[in-house]
Amino acid sequence: MFTKNYEFRYSDLDKNRNIKLSVLVDILQDISIFHSHVVGLDLETLYTDSLAWLLEGWRIRFEKPFDPYKTAVAKTGIMKLGRCDA
Repeated sequence: MFTKNYEFRYSDLDKNRNIKLSVLVDILQDISIFHSHVVGLDLETLYTDSLAWLLEGWRIRFEKPFDPYKTAVAKTGIMKLGRCDA
């Protein structure tokens, strides 16, 4: 499991102070790349070796109501995946 803390800017929120969907997707992409780096597949290695991660999907769970004035924590883990052929 990998975790990373995020703070929000005013532009990350909509008029109701909810996080924008585009910001949520950016966070999910960011934590995925962080996870990749930690396991030894940094961006340079991915580009050099023509590798890519296959993202099957995200399970998003909000464990408590969103508070734009506090730090949010994103977590990621590995799900079992069977054989994948191109």
